[in-house]
Amino acid sequence: MEKRKSKVNKGDLSTRRRKRKKFKTSFLLFLVAFILVLGLAALRLQIFRIQKIEISKLETVNQGKIKNEIKNEISGNFFYIIPKDSLFFYPKSVIRKNLEQNFPSLSSLQLTGSIINQTLYVATEEKVTVALWCSGACYNMDYTGSVFASAAGDNQSFIKYEGLILGNPVGKKFSQDFAELAKFAKSIKTLGFPVEKVKIIDENSAEMQLQEGFYIKFLPRAAGEGLLENLKIFIENLKAKNGGSLPNLEYIDARYGNKIFYKLK
Repeated sequence: MEKRKSKVNKGDLSTRRRKRKKFKTSFLLFLVAFILVLGLAALRLQIFRIQKIEISKLETVNQGKIKNEIKNEISGNFFYIIPKDSLFFYPKSVIRKNLEQNFPSLSSLQLTGSIINQTLYVATEEKVTVALWCSGACYNMDYTGSVFASAAGDNQSFIKYEGLILGNPVGKKFSQDFAELAKFAKSIKTLGFPVEKVKIIDENSAEMQLQEGFYIKFLPRAAGEGLLENLKIFIENLKAKNGGSLPNLEYIDARYGNKIFYKLK
């Protein structure tokens, strides 16, 4: 006996497929929404949020002020949903930028959040004074030439620098070539003349005041070993002409390459 083949309505089959597809899409959307809501809810749990701030030991910068700055940045929420004190989403770059701007005495900043004890660790160091920038009052400068704080205490052991900076100097840089300039100023001592002050007038003129009472005019861009060697030869020759000692100088002018001039008082 011959079996009859059941006829399937193509319209019904298409409808079933659409329903299955619609069900799958709806289920996936629900699953994504559920996971998203679950994740956002988890972010609000205290275990995933900053409960404590630890800052490395500092000598001159007030740690309490740093903590308050950070607390202000991590208060509130992103888009009214994600807490800013989340260990996963706290505004690290904003915190670093504000601390560098508001606490210029800090030389490095590293922020690390720990989920183990819900702590934000701030590892930082203070800048070390290597010179002073002065204009009436004096300010500390680090090895890069960055001015970072008002100078206090004994300032006699540091070379003083003047010029180039206008207005409040804190947070500003004295010169992009400060490292080379500072090295040159210190090396002048090898000639027997400790430097008291360096004044940069403009890119083509600078003056270096020496403890002996005279000063050296030079080009800031020429400060280096070549100029030091020229000055050494010049001073030796000048001493030889003056019975082994320097005459009563007002200044030495070393702005013209190998040609060096001087003026007596």
